[in-house]
Amino acid sequence: MKARVLDTREQLRRSVDKQLRQQYDEQAAGIAREMARKEVYAANAQYAEDFDACVLYALHEVCGFGKKRLTRFFRRYMELRDEVLDRYRFADGNEDFTWWARRELKRIGVDVDALRREK
Repeated sequence: MKARVLDTREQLRRSVDKQLRQQYDEQAAGIAREMARKEVYAANAQYAEDFDACVLYALHEVCGFGKKRLTRFFRRYMELRDEVLDRYRFADGNEDFTWWARRELKRIGVDVDALRREK
């Protein structure tokens, strides 16, 4: 009889240990996903800043935009971007301004991918 009680206790302990390990693994995976998400968002923010600087510089060099026109352009660009992001915010929280911009450019006959291949 004593062996059965010990065997049952051991099975119960193993079952609890397994559940605790699964919970710990799930929590660790969630924490890792959140850390990765934060790193990606930080990298995306830096990429966006760098891209904005490149676009402003190109407008200055190619179109002759000065400080006043660049500032006016950038402010309106950010307003438009925010409007689009608010309108097309996806259910999972993702924001994709580039999808909308590419679609709108294609409507007027500008294919960004084709332009990139031409270079």
